[in-house]
Amino acid sequence: MQSEKGVLVAIPLSQIDSQSALASWLLGWFAGATDEEKEAMIHSVYGLWLARNEARDGKKIASPHEITESVWEHMSEWRSLHAPKVRVPVPKIAEKWKPPDEGWLKINSDGATSKHGNSAGGGAVIRDHEGTFRGGFCQYFPHVADPEAAEILACRRAIKVALDRNVQKVYLELDSQAVVQMIKQKERNLSPVGPWVQEIKAMPNSVEEFSVSWVQRYANVAAHKLARIGVGE
Repeated sequence: MQSEKGVLVAIPLSQIDSQSALASWLLGWFAGATDEEKEAMIHSVYGLWLARNEARDGKKIASPHEITESVWEHMSEWRSLHAPKVRVPVPKIAEKWKPPDEGWLKINSDGATSKHGNSAGGGAVIRDHEGTFRGGFCQYFPHVADPEAAEILACRRAIKVALDRNVQKVYLELDSQAVVQMIKQKERNLSPVGPWVQEIKAMPNSVEEFSVSWVQRYANVAAHKLARIGVGE
């Protein structure tokens, strides 16, 4: 192995004439061997064992070169199967805010609760197809501890602000999938926040077109910052 493949091979310092002496030498050698040396030794012993078995079955024992090649193939296969897998990190593409179609106003709304969990705040930004600021707010919601309730209250206030500007086409974007599903749900909402949700569902009746969708937090940063200001943080 050393002459043909450049792999270091363990060689006893003196002649070994018994199995117990061989076992003692191997244990001592293993204690100080590197992982690569241990790997070569194990595969070499396995290769010799296979060659001996074939000889016992009546076949001609393989030459040292053939045994070396067989051991090297086993080592290469083992290394390929047990090589550490390199994980290539998948870059996260941060979603950016996108303007609505011409004639529409887009509302980005968000809610936030305080660090102590005893109050909340809401914020929203309203922009047109050119990204021009058309309105917004930040508001404090006392005695509101539920993040979902904060989202809904902020959403309700945001739509009211937009409707006060006689908007006919409203595009609402939220970073809460749960709230988006509540607004889209046709059935009556019977949860504790149900009355607010039903009020939001009725608001679009006064406009020509209304759309609501979920968006990543990256595209809702402005509204989130206003919500944090509303809660006083």
